[in-house]
Amino acid sequence: MLFSEAETVIAKAVRLNRQFAAVRVNFPEFADMSIPQIRNELNFSELPTEQQIAMRRTYAPLLLIGIQLFPLILEIIGPQRTKKEPSL
Repeated sequence: MLFSEAETVIAKAVRLNRQFAAVRVNFPEFADMSIPQIRNELNFSELPTEQQIAMRRTYAPLLLIGIQLFPLILEIIGPQRTKKEPSL
């Protein structure tokens, strides 16, 4: 990724993060959670269809911003590095 591309991605992520934080105030159940934790909580695929629809309606503002924000965060962070086991 070029510097100018990285700068654009980071600027967009910052803007979306501010929007996400502003909307998140309306959902006190997520007050003490990090963005990755909230992302995991917003995954409703294990629920029955009717419950998924209800949850998506309830959390629509977070989902709409998160759908753009979450991939950008992953792009900025890059691949997760695993800790290497020491050689014996």
